[in-house]
Amino acid sequence: MPDRVLAIFASLALILLVRPSLFLRRIPNPLLPDTPWNRVQMRGIGLVFCLFVLLVLSGGAPESKLHEGFHRNILVALWVSVFTVPILLWILWQFSVRSFVRQGYINGRSEDPAWERRMN
Repeated sequence: MPDRVLAIFASLALILLVRPSLFLRRIPNPLLPDTPWNRVQMRGIGLVFCLFVLLVLSGGAPESKLHEGFHRNILVALWVSVFTVPILLWILWQFSVRSFVRQGYINGRSEDPAWERRMN
């Protein structure tokens, strides 16, 4: 049972990191519409979830200095990402992504997958 829960959590993390629009389409939320800004935020949440899954998986690794060091580094990365990812995503949105989004809305390309990949 714990393996299934971890697999579901890992797949959710990868979907949020790679295809947030798929997640927002499958689980509609009126308070969180499928907009470019929300897709950028979902990628940050996916990064934190992926680090959490790596932390759990590295905790069950055989005891060695290499695995222990990897586990500690992932733990530090998880703590740092929880606080820095929202700040970095806000900076990214303010200074680089917003112009691409404006161009997409003006030209009507906001639903184009190639445009979305270039935006991120």
